[in-house]
Amino acid sequence: MFNFLKRKIYAYGLFQPQPTNHTPELIKWRSDTSKIKNLIDGYFHWAHSIAEEHNEKYLVVIIPWLGTPAPWYALILGLFLKARGHEVTYVLDDYPMGNKNPAYCEFQLQCIRWILEGLSTKFPVLILSKINSISLITPQESSLIESLASLNAIWEFKGEMVQDGREEFTAAVCQQLEARICKINAMLNCEKYQVAIIPGGIWGSSGIWLKKAKDSNIRVVTYDSGGYGSTMLASNGIACQLQDIPNAFHKIQIETISKESLRNIHQLVKLEINHRKSGTDIFSSQLKNSSTQNHTQFKDGILITLNSAWDSAALGLHGVFKNSTEWIIETIKAALENTSNSIIVRQHPAERSGTGAFMTNENYEQLLQENFGHNPRVILISAGDEINSYELFNQVKIVVAHTSTIALEATIFGVPVITPSNAYWSTLGFVYKAENKAAYIDYLIKGANSTLTVTDQMKTDAVLCYYLAQCCNWIFTPFNVEGFDEYSKLSLKELFDTHEVQMMINSISSNTPYSYLKYRALLPKQEI
Repeated sequence: MFNFLKRKIYAYGLFQPQPTNHTPELIKWRSDTSKIKNLIDGYFHWAHSIAEEHNEKYLVVIIPWLGTPAPWYALILGLFLKARGHEVTYVLDDYPMGNKNPAYCEFQLQCIRWILEGLSTKFPVLILSKINSISLITPQESSLIESLASLNAIWEFKGEMVQDGREEFTAAVCQQLEARICKINAMLNCEKYQVAIIPGGIWGSSGIWLKKAKDSNIRVVTYDSGGYGSTMLASNGIACQLQDIPNAFHKIQIETISKESLRNIHQLVKLEINHRKSGTDIFSSQLKNSSTQNHTQFKDGILITLNSAWDSAALGLHGVFKNSTEWIIETIKAALENTSNSIIVRQHPAERSGTGAFMTNENYEQLLQENFGHNPRVILISAGDEINSYELFNQVKIVVAHTSTIALEATIFGVPVITPSNAYWSTLGFVYKAENKAAYIDYLIKGANSTLTVTDQMKTDAVLCYYLAQCCNWIFTPFNVEGFDEYSKLSLKELFDTHEVQMMINSISSNTPYSYLKYRALLPKQEI
């Protein structure tokens, strides 16, 4: 195996005197490919004796993902499902994606193909480019491709505002998705699968896989990196958008929760919010020791809370408006024309770092100035301003949110929340969701006039939703999407036997949200 990989690295110039920009990544991929081969060899030493139960048929989609170890994660997840007795088929999406270095991408594909070739004696393995297809792309599929290409462009350009190169990038992504879609259709028409395991659900080609699988009545399980050594998993839907939280929420609603358990949930939620308010939580979004004291301009304001525009958690979820830029502008226009309140635009505080997962190319100051000049009623709180978002709850009349968790927190604090979007919490009854622009403006007017209320039941429901989404849904485990360096030190048997992995497999196999399983596991024994 080492000689095979070494020949490939030589072919891509790794050992030339002038190494390529991807030399470290190529070396890492060579090393990780060796590790995954050893893990698989160890797997068959213990998994071969597991009884074949032939339960549901699973399709595990492997997609190269920006050079991350996500393909190895998918492969191992398939092995774990096989160990539970499910039939597992692997498919490699081997078409290029985005505008990354093609030689680097091809090297990754060569490594993945080599591993899958070794697995093909034990598992059905499909290569997407080799699937025969003669069908044509429908108008509906063209529309889907254009929409997903636009979302990919938002991700690539770290926002909606930068236009230089966007049109060319979007057109290239459209071509890349067009190359796949008919082959995906042909593959799904040839074999009936009950479940598809897909990374992401928005970026790259994962959105096409998700939509076409759903069109074929296939339940779609997705996973994503939660950062900070965690994984996100959805037993049905897009994990990073928490799309299976409503299912967990409705399960709890039909159960009887003791007063003691409800009191404990309230205390845990309060503790988590206090950590976030003080900037001492694991995410540290808020600046420590920040406040809103001596800022009287926020009194009775309309607070618009922004997401990071390119974050997959927010992509594709607009309902009334076409994108975040239009949402911001139209909301401020409506508030200026129909109310006398100040309008506070709060940039996501995590964007203050301006790097990595929190970088942004959005210039909100320029956007507001171009559209509203120096209107004293329009106030921007930038990411780096030493102002605590939570303390704004004590001053504002209403909160307007897209998909931010702050919608739950505001409701818990008794502040009415309005949304025109399709966030996971938007239809659970504790926020005011507008289905059209007229209803949205009506809610803004009512909120500014203090005629929107937050009932005790709405607060309780927001607490339960928050508990599921923020206290029970994060899976802290060595077996996380970005954690290959750590979990590859363990055998797959050791990983498989961990409590978290067992709960993940239970969630996938039973189509039960992980958050609900965690909630049940934390209940007192007499209530289970």
